[in-house]
Amino acid sequence: FYYIVYGFKYFDGLNAMTVLIVAAIGADDIFVFMDQYKLSSYNPEVCVDLKTRMNWVYSRASWAMFITSATTCAAFICTAVSPLPQIQSFGIFSAFVIAADYLLVIT
Repeated sequence: FYYIVYGFKYFDGLNAMTVLIVAAIGADDIFVFMDQYKLSSYNPEVCVDLKTRMNWVYSRASWAMFITSATTCAAFICTAVSPLPQIQSFGIFSAFVIAADYLLVIT
């Protein structure tokens, strides 16, 4: 899969560490979402019904989640210039996984 989609012939065991990084980013996204949910209770025009409240929460939380995911993704993309294939593979793989994680969290 990795070779067909991304064209990389090298897949290091270090890429398994991406699971831990994505779990930490997911936990951070949950904290951001819940913080916005609690903050919405102070806004009476938002608390009309659940749909209105969740739209407000998603619109506020998704921006913060995007910024954290984008900066982490950019940091991992910077490892593409590394001369070490293990670091290169780990960084590029992690960047794609984090981008996919953001899309899955938002949808």
